[in-house]
Amino acid sequence: MLKDQIKFYREAAGLSKAELSRRTGVCDVTIHYWESGVITSINSNNLLSVANVFAITVSELLEDPLLSDHDANVARKAVAAAIKNRSGQPELLNKDA
Repeated sequence: MLKDQIKFYREAAGLSKAELSRRTGVCDVTIHYWESGVITSINSNNLLSVANVFAITVSELLEDPLLSDHDANVARKAVAAAIKNRSGQPELLNKDA
């Protein structure tokens, strides 16, 4: 589900809801509502903004993959590396990855 994808990629990138809010221009309460499933319809501009932050396509954001733990760790590292390359900031990884 989209709510799980947004949360997965946000956590994989090591971003707080507030940081994702800052990078997308969407208020952090809205991001909370997306992740909790309160809001299920997200406009295309916001989907594109979120996907751009994670350096993925909207299609990838909308996919609902069933990842193994290993694949999830690989995805976390790839997302963090992509964000680092785009922002010039230090790599942010989940400590469990």
